[in-house]
Amino acid sequence: MRRTANLFLILFLLAGSSLMAAADEAEVLVALERLAASEKIFDVLIEQNGTIAPISGHRIELERGPLTFILLFKEPLGVLVNFSFEETLFNGFRDGKSLSDILEDPDLFMGMGEDLFNPEEEIWIDPVAPHYFFYESGENHRFSKVIKNKAGIICRRVISYFRFEAGGSSQIPVKYLPSENLFVSLLLAEYDESYNRVEQQRGYLELFFR
Repeated sequence: MRRTANLFLILFLLAGSSLMAAADEAEVLVALERLAASEKIFDVLIEQNGTIAPISGHRIELERGPLTFILLFKEPLGVLVNFSFEETLFNGFRDGKSLSDILEDPDLFMGMGEDLFNPEEEIWIDPVAPHYFFYESGENHRFSKVIKNKAGIICRRVISYFRFEAGGSSQIPVKYLPSENLFVSLLLAEYDESYNRVEQQRGYLELFFR
């Protein structure tokens, strides 16, 4: 009898987990369709424990643990993404300032080199230097998992660890982040014929870890 009860409990938990995953994926698809119908070129979501975290005023509350950074694209492209404990870039992006007004040397805001497919499940914390999260094809991208459909591209990057300043430290689990706040600044830009940076879209998020 006890074995049967345990089996029912396991089946119940599995069913609940499947329903949560289905609801989460439906929410992501709705966000992708909303992006496709808008003038925006990309959008960002944060997923943790199988659930999309709500965004309120560019702020997301999270547990101190692994999370998934989701970028939604209309087509193959790449976005510069900076993660920092400092607010300089975040405040500048929020206030609509240009990179040259935010940074002494805006040319430092260039994507850092890293492996394809996010094998280390990590991000780098740096006051200036950003990652370059891009999707070009199934064989050439910097995400953990990518799904394509007629509305666009869903790119998931699992974040279980962090390092300081472009891999200059050992991996540290996210649960040991030394700050409650992590500021995320995103920039999509192209270069014109004179090699001037032409901004197309920016974004900014404050991740607050409870």
